[in-house]
Amino acid sequence: MTNNRPKVQVSCLLQSDEKYLMIRRVKKKAHTLMKLIPAGGHVEIGEPLEEAIVREMREETGVTVLNPSIIGVISFISEIDNSHNVCFMFKALEYSGETETREPEKVVPEWINTNDLLINKDVPSYYAKFFEKHFENPQKFINCTINFKSNGDIITTFN
Repeated sequence: MTNNRPKVQVSCLLQSDEKYLMIRRVKKKAHTLMKLIPAGGHVEIGEPLEEAIVREMREETGVTVLNPSIIGVISFISEIDNSHNVCFMFKALEYSGETETREPEKVVPEWINTNDLLINKDVPSYYAKFFEKHFENPQKFINCTINFKSNGDIITTFN
């Protein structure tokens, strides 16, 4: 897949008590197969970011996030498939509805204990680094670039 322009995405860290809602990617998708990642997806043409994250969270986890706020941005740049995705990362502390598996062929939602989020081997290291930066200073906006190199290296930088 070759893109000549970046695509816009949204993801959300939903915190409830001492847990975070993540999704396990079960659809074959290169480096995230069977990994735990924040729920989210692509923004539709003309769709505000806040509406996109509410829609994506509902589609993937069954819950409706309330009052999501942007905590950072991640640029995913891949030499492997010549792609560039810009992901606006949200955080929410409130939601309505019950967690359910709505897209079983793609993703399965899972609640992860806060203590496990940074050390769980199923959470990609670049997400763990982003979450760690957020936890160190929750008020600071995080700007992060993740480069997937053709040799298999993944380079994470914070600006």
